[in-house]
Amino acid sequence: ILVIFLLLTVACAVWAQDETNKGEDASKRIEKLQKQVTELEKRIETLEKKIKWLSKRSVEIPETFPKLHKIPKGWREHEFNGVKYYIIPVKSDTPEADRQKK
Repeated sequence: ILVIFLLLTVACAVWAQDETNKGEDASKRIEKLQKQVTELEKRIETLEKKIKWLSKRSVEIPETFPKLHKIPKGWREHEFNGVKYYIIPVKSDTPEADRQKK
């Protein structure tokens, strides 16, 4: 009977120690999660500031080609797969036009 009593006492002591270790592990996990939450909150704040800064910036795309309502003389319009393109002469056929450009 004494041996059974000692075994039960040792088993209860081991079980109690496991429960306290689980409590310590849980508190460590909670502290770790709280640190992660604070870091994530700081990161969110910085990202929100960046978004506000980017939303205030405006990008204007410059117009590279003038709006052509009328095709200039000598240009030829063609279409390939639904996309218009123009053949632009580098040198005109008449020497008078070349002199005027110089």
